[in-house]
Amino acid sequence: MSEVIRRIFGKDVPGSKQRPDFAMLPDGSAGFYSRDSHDLGHDVAGVSRLVIAEIKKVEVIIGSKEKEQPWRYVKELIKKGLITEASTVTCYVLGSRIDPTETGERTEWSDRVRIIPVNYNVFIRRAEKRMLGLRDKLRDAPFLKDIGLDAQAYLAPSKGSQTTLDLRSRG
Repeated sequence: MSEVIRRIFGKDVPGSKQRPDFAMLPDGSAGFYSRDSHDLGHDVAGVSRLVIAEIKKVEVIIGSKEKEQPWRYVKELIKKGLITEASTVTCYVLGSRIDPTETGERTEWSDRVRIIPVNYNVFIRRAEKRMLGLRDKLRDAPFLKDIGLDAQAYLAPSKGSQTTLDLRSRG
């Protein structure tokens, strides 16, 4: 958490040993994603909105324990004064399966913190919908053809390649 506190909140305050799996910084790197709050003089006055994504391994079933994890991150930030009552926080707990008794959204801190379990497939479908079919539209975009770009190849999901390493001695 020390790195999160330093990079997101700009404070040199030691944090706990908790390690968030994933969060986003404005530059797209890993970290928490936040939007500043401003006072009436338009000066930064803390964090207005914070989004946390907790990503679980495929075999982990999201239950109350998994929903508790991002809440612990938020509590630490509250105790350190980095999140105030003017802040709202949304925590997504992503996984392949959700315990049927834990599918609902959990709220904390007078509803300013929302903890939402989301199945990977639902998350991906939502993202694709928000892109408004952009991938399909780009496949037929004339401006790409005009500059000689093969849109099909560019938009196709990449298939990772793995090389083998010969560990036999070379004598």
